[in-house]
Amino acid sequence: MGFDLYSLKRAQEAPESYEPPYYFRANVWSWRPILAATKYATTIYDQVPEMTDAEYESMSYNDFYEVSDERGLEFSLAITHMLQSPEFSAELNGEPVTGVMLDGENLFMHYGDWDDIESSGISYSAGLQHLVSFASFCTRSGGFNVG
Repeated sequence: MGFDLYSLKRAQEAPESYEPPYYFRANVWSWRPILAATKYATTIYDQVPEMTDAEYESMSYNDFYEVSDERGLEFSLAITHMLQSPEFSAELNGEPVTGVMLDGENLFMHYGDWDDIESSGISYSAGLQHLVSFASFCTRSGGFNVG
């Protein structure tokens, strides 16, 4: 079970491709924090419109909600800005941010060894590289469907 995001360019350019920039996949446990981090990123980067509750809700289901190329680029810019912010570049006890976790409505950064995530008791988590891959997909996809 998971979320499969398909580039709007995929049908014309590479209909059988399941590779970037035509395809991005996140399981149900990692998609929620990726989506929450994206929403958060749009709230702290004032150069793009904030993700609306309707967008967030629509992207939470496998209904093939369409995200335009422009909106995908805005998401990528916001995520990139967030990852370069002092909040994300800070360290905790000498450990860098390695991912994001979602506990209910609360988004947390994870520091240090990713193997410790299981002992946190939080089910929804995504590694930092997965979030970076999503931002890259948003930039290169030409818009996408969330399926």
